[in-house]
Amino acid sequence: MEELLLVRGITQELYDGGLKQMVSVVKPPKDNEKTIAGFKQSKINFNKININAAPKEVLLALPSMTEDLAMKIIASRESADFRAMNEVCSIVGG
Repeated sequence: MEELLLVRGITQELYDGGLKQMVSVVKPPKDNEKTIAGFKQSKINFNKININAAPKEVLLALPSMTEDLAMKIIASRESADFRAMNEVCSIVGG
């Protein structure tokens, strides 16, 4: 998660002020994992968003998120889900 600090505009203050608790990457299930409707069964954390599923409006609610960055994230995940935060950072300029 600390890779978020590499993103232009993300300061230590933003990161410590709540950003690290708001973002997560949910890996797709492995072929042999039990799923419901294609999603791995796990506890839900309502303090984080799934960057692979969040609509533009939810992404825009993140600190320092711009419409341009949100659209880059959405366009990138159309070809493949994010599997690690460093993949997100490479899209948004980290």
